[in-house]
Amino acid sequence: MLYDRAYGSLPFGLAGTEINDKAKNLGIEAGSVLNLEHNCLRLADGDMFARIEYRPYGPGRPVSTAAEGIYFLQNSGGAFLVSQNRSNLSPFSIRDSAEIERDALDDIFALTGLGGIQKIERGLRMANLAELSTGLDGVLGLGRGLTPSFDDFITGMLSTLHFCAREWGNDLKVRTAFCSLVAEKAEKKTNKYSAAYLLAAAAGGRFSAIEDVLTAAGGEDWPHAAARLISIGGSSGADMMAGVVFTARVINTMWA
Repeated sequence: MLYDRAYGSLPFGLAGTEINDKAKNLGIEAGSVLNLEHNCLRLADGDMFARIEYRPYGPGRPVSTAAEGIYFLQNSGGAFLVSQNRSNLSPFSIRDSAEIERDALDDIFALTGLGGIQKIERGLRMANLAELSTGLDGVLGLGRGLTPSFDDFITGMLSTLHFCAREWGNDLKVRTAFCSLVAEKAEKKTNKYSAAYLLAAAAGGRFSAIEDVLTAAGGEDWPHAAARLISIGGSSGADMMAGVVFTARVINTMWA
């Protein structure tokens, strides 16, 4: 997985036997710095590491106002997420988590994480760090996949919180503290790959696939951006989308 330090964009990783073998042979480890030049990555000494196709994310302006964009994400985003049936966490996105009954959740991981999500939602609404902390303890590292589903959900949440603060001027009181809690707990609660995503998102790293969904909210390009996001991995992109819609719903109901 690569993080573009110049643009703040986090591509969703490089895969392939050749790249993996090169990383082992050349001693590439977490924290190594590579240089992006045209369509290739170069080592510090100038040797080419791998050819890639990567367009650094250039920040765009949202096509909608804050109120319009948040409303769109909650409603149209929620409907799209449910229609795709790719995330078992979508119930948390479309309704107040306090109203969800345990017997309404078919997925064992969603059921296990229900209490944690309820605490996180209460913590955001009430600016309660204790609730946020115990809520994170209940969901980090939970779920299927190399990046567990709830970690992807939290990644979508963090990206949305940062975007709303930066682009729409809607900065929840607990955003910075919540990010600090995620950064503090990530490496202890989940695997190193998932923790890398969480740490980047907590630090304000801009995931281009998520940013496109937020930027295009309410515009004609949104369906394409949404489809690109949920196509990532088995359910990772869809779980990130669930986190986006969840956050939009919470913010929208706090405005109301």
